[in-house]
Amino acid sequence: MIRDQEETTEQQGVRSEGGAGTSDAAARPDTAESGTPPHPDAPESDTVRPDTTEPAAANPDTTEPAAAENPDAPQPAAVQPAAVQSGVVQSGVVEPDPAECDETHADEVEGDEPLLPARVHRPSDLMRLLVGVLAIAVLLGIAAFAHGTTSGLEQDINKGTGQAPDLLIRFAGLASSIAILLVPVAFAIERLIKRDGLRIADGVLAAVLAHGVTLATDLWVARAAPGSIQEALTQPSPGDIHALTDPVHGYLAPVIAYMTAVGMSRRPRWRSVLWIVLLLDAFSMLVTGYTTPFSIILTVLIGWTVAYGTLYAVGSPNVRPTGRTLLAGLRHVGFHPVGAAREEALDTENGDRGRRYFVTLEDGPPLDVTVVDREQQAQGFFYRAWRNLTLRGFATRSSLQSLRQALEQEALLAYAAIAAGANAPKLIATSELGPDAVMLVYEHTGGRTLDSLADEEITDELLRHTWHQVQALQSRRIAHRRLAGDAILVDRSGTVILTDLRGGEIAAGELLLRMDVAQLVTTLGLRVGAERAVASAVGVLGPDAVADCLP
Repeated sequence: MIRDQEETTEQQGVRSEGGAGTSDAAARPDTAESGTPPHPDAPESDTVRPDTTEPAAANPDTTEPAAAENPDAPQPAAVQPAAVQSGVVQSGVVEPDPAECDETHADEVEGDEPLLPARVHRPSDLMRLLVGVLAIAVLLGIAAFAHGTTSGLEQDINKGTGQAPDLLIRFAGLASSIAILLVPVAFAIERLIKRDGLRIADGVLAAVLAHGVTLATDLWVARAAPGSIQEALTQPSPGDIHALTDPVHGYLAPVIAYMTAVGMSRRPRWRSVLWIVLLLDAFSMLVTGYTTPFSIILTVLIGWTVAYGTLYAVGSPNVRPTGRTLLAGLRHVGFHPVGAAREEALDTENGDRGRRYFVTLEDGPPLDVTVVDREQQAQGFFYRAWRNLTLRGFATRSSLQSLRQALEQEALLAYAAIAAGANAPKLIATSELGPDAVMLVYEHTGGRTLDSLADEEITDELLRHTWHQVQALQSRRIAHRRLAGDAILVDRSGTVILTDLRGGEIAAGELLLRMDVAQLVTTLGLRVGAERAVASAVGVLGPDAVADCLP
């Protein structure tokens, strides 16, 4: 575990024991001197949140009156050194504030942050590898058994490219030759400046492997491949009619593998440059007669497939954003965070739901922030793929959903649920945290989940309120898709709030809506019994809606 705040916490503990408990008050007069009590809806956990509970613990004379004024407020945990806090590990986000003394740290993220592996094996890389291998097999099959099609395609392309101006051909050849060399080097320099050398190493390894596969393919086509495949991938060389062109371009496939492995395709500007270079090179090679259309396609597929095979074999660098990145992202969208506390540990079963933080601000109520990165999004990939295959009666989202699509999906569901009249966390900001993570900022809701409530606290009125929220969603054809106990929140006033909307669907069909009813009946039935669960559903939705969910 990472304990970058341990030394600072121990120093504060020494001052408290020595009677010098005014250091925090001097550093933060806006919190310590005013004796502001903790937010009444702050989540209960053992984590000590920066700039809210520490000053109160250091000055007990201000804590007691605050507790008397608000008896319902949760009592803050006593400040202890990080080494002895129960299950609390500092995650190492420290950023000195020049306005404060040198010994005070303003940016802190606390919580149970597990040690992360340096590399992760993403299921999406494996799927792309398999798709690439299948595409290569299909291409070779077409070349072997559809000789007439390949010959006609080559004649049409040669006829069309033969009409290109000579000046354009020379420019395309010169530009592509220079760009093929400069673009990878420029991207490598840009990544090294940003201290992302691991990606460059992955790209170099993928390029070397792609070159080896290219040489093996050329040898196989020249000596062992059927004549139809050799004819589709080669043609007489313009410089020597007794020699044949290369079946696979020995320099282009490694460049494609390198660019793919370093993640250039995930950056819009570099992706545009990549496609321009590839098109220019393919055009110049086709026009001058040094390649065939099938050779170009096979070269691209080999480079692409080898790159993803390399990434899955050695693993991609784990680029999960740190707490420092989170706080910087909040400042970027206009907030002034003081500190953040991790609300829950990473759940391996539902890790794709994102990491959640409780964020305190300098000048406003606290926030709930959800961070989603590529590693978390990959969790549950094979289950989602299997669900897409087995539940064929309705449209399901792609298992290879991008981070941008996930961000837009959750934002759309949040706005749609509130517009439908349901109680849901209010989304107030979204932002990307670099190319590999996104964050969604919600107003803090507080409260407890249905799973954390005692059985006697789940009253019939609470059950009716829960069904009213589902009824509001279904009136606008919105499916929640995950009405489990931890997605139903009950605040201090007894209001039911539906959370975890990122897996939902808008314009949902009847099957999805019925599945929501069936899941919530099951969730409530496991807590209060089948009779009360069904009776509450019938009382709000009516007998027909409940009967429709039985199959």
